[in-house]
Order: sequence, then C-alpha cells, then structure tokens
Amino acid sequence: AGYIDWAVDWGYEGDLFKLNFTLVQSLLGMPCTILTQVSLTCNDVVTKRYEQFVNSGVDWMGRLVITEALIDLANEDDFRLILDSQYPQELNAKLEDKKRGASYTIHATSRRLGEDSGKDQLVNISGYLKDIQAYMRRISRAPTTDELAKFIDVTKTPFGINE
Repeated sequence: AGYIDWAVDWGYEGDLFKLNFTLVQSLLGMPCTILTQVSLTCNDVVTKRYEQFVNSGVDWMGRLVITEALIDLANEDDFRLILDSQYPQELNAKLEDKKRGASYTIHATSRRLGEDSGKDQLVNISGYLKDIQAYMRRISRAPTTDELAKFIDVTKTPFGINE
C-alpha cells in the first residue's frame, strides 16, 4: 500500500547502453520510505540494436523495446529483496535471450529511509518493473507513419548489426 514515484534516465557506461530506474515507495501508515535503484546494462548486441533506433531517429522507441524485452525476460524470474535493517540490500542478475545473443545485466539496490518499525520490508523488484512497463505503455504516444516505417526497417535487420 502507499504510492510509488519513479524516474528513468539513460546513457552509456563505457560502450554499453544503460537504463537507470529510481523508485521511491511510501508505505501507507508507516513512518518510512523505500528507495530502490535498478540499473540495466545492455550487452554489445542490444547496444548496437539501440543505436540503430537512434540513427533512425526513433530512439524513444528503442528504449521502449528494451524495457519490454527486459520485462518479458524478468517475468521468468522473481526478483525480490528483504530489507531487515537500515543498510542497503543488493541484487545482481543477468537476463539472456540466447536466440538473439542479447543479454542484460541488472544491478538493484534498495534501502529503507526513515524510522525503523522493527518489521522487515519485502521489495518486489519484478513488480516495480512490471509497473514501469505498464506506465510506459500508457504514456507512450503512437508513432507517426514515418516513425513506424523506420521502426519496421530497424526490426527487419539482424540483431547486433550496426550499419
């Protein structure tokens, strides 16, 4: 219960594309807040695919595709953390699409802020990611005819090829 605010930013770590999600969850009736950061680093195959979207002028669609793929892969696992103290807890995972050679490294940290109620807090990272996916679907505008054509052109090329 309560509410969750979140933000997303992106860039490169070295030569690899990276998405960062920062989430703040207030807990209804509790004097604490949970701060969670999830970083998603794409391998070179996914980075090259993203750069195809950038070069075609539809980078926003590329980020949406990466988020969708991440959620689809994350649905196969259940990422959770238990906060039992004021110290940050960490989760590291790697999700792979072996068919395409695509992989994503996930690093999540979460910590409780505020008063210690004496109760452990369960942080459902998979649930957060699903909520972000639903939100991004809701707010994303429909592509123009030109953008859709560019998107289709990118998706017709093999994964990992950057022309």
